[in-house]
Amino acid sequence: PYVHLQGWGEPFTHPEFFRFVAVARSAGCQVGTTTNGLLLDLERCRQLVQAGVDVVGLSLAGATAATNDHWRDGAPLDRVLGAIDRLAGCRREAGTDRPAIHIAYLLLGAHLDELEQLPALLAGRGVDQVVISTLDCLPDPNLRAQALRPRTGDAHLALRARLEAVAGRQAGLAVHATLAAPVDAITSRPRCVEN
Repeated sequence: PYVHLQGWGEPFTHPEFFRFVAVARSAGCQVGTTTNGLLLDLERCRQLVQAGVDVVGLSLAGATAATNDHWRDGAPLDRVLGAIDRLAGCRREAGTDRPAIHIAYLLLGAHLDELEQLPALLAGRGVDQVVISTLDCLPDPNLRAQALRPRTGDAHLALRARLEAVAGRQAGLAVHATLAAPVDAITSRPRCVEN
């Protein structure tokens, strides 16, 4: 069994986070969490390694500071990258590959041209996996232009090829991408591509 300790909000603000990890681990569960990285100082990174956390995901929404910092207001790219580097360093220090470092990368229409910069941004940082997702749930109609939903099968194939090319440039790193079906292929109500 796997327990992911995260909901809406930053998990490390909860004073009982590491007790929750211990309870889940004692029940035989693998444990993971997703964070914006702002609270991942050296001590917390060491605690994650010592507690046996299996996966730590960090969120990004751009491959440049200008883009990421616009969409992830309050979670600057340089601070997130610093958190990744600290966590990877603590793993090396402890001689372990856990927690695995995952990147949850939100690909938006405004920064599609940054997609190819992602491999260089993450190279050598100890990242194990990148999950690239698109905005397919629109809580605000003003975000419609940011949702990457190709209108035709050809446009879908072209975007899929770009995603696969990025995945191919990541030696030793698993890159996964979700992409909604093209608009012209939808015959019923659209559904979320991530289950």
